[in-house]
Amino acid sequence: MEVKFLKAMGVIHYALIAGVSAFLLVTIFLVQLNGGGLMAGVTSDLTLILYAIVYFSALATAGFGIIIFERNMRNAKLFTTLKPKVDTFKSAYLIRLALIEGPAFVSILAYMFTGNYYFLPATALCLMMLFLSRPTQSFVAEKLYLNEQEKEQLLAV
Repeated sequence: MEVKFLKAMGVIHYALIAGVSAFLLVTIFLVQLNGGGLMAGVTSDLTLILYAIVYFSALATAGFGIIIFERNMRNAKLFTTLKPKVDTFKSAYLIRLALIEGPAFVSILAYMFTGNYYFLPATALCLMMLFLSRPTQSFVAEKLYLNEQEKEQLLAV
């Protein structure tokens, strides 16, 4: 069961990275093809508001996702069997990924509308955070505070 769990989490993780990356590449291609963003002549006030929205959402929601994840992992430590711990990890991990992925799409959309390359570092930050939160066996064992017996059950291939 746990091997399927790790494979499923890995597939979800890579699918999210691939989705954001593909959307980014298509958007860059379309903006280049169009010769600028979809909203030509965007005022500087609107651009400043978009900067605030994009970068605040990227930092705040990603940080909030990490806080929620860590809190749920501390609560999972209270369970005595592996199944409830794994179920807690699944839900908390998916919430964490969603809270990182959302701002990535917002920053790509801001770039698509304005054609301003200064929105792309927020996307790169979100992609880096997604990539670094890969659900390896050691990551899961560490975050769930597994004892030696549970680690053997989880790490058994």
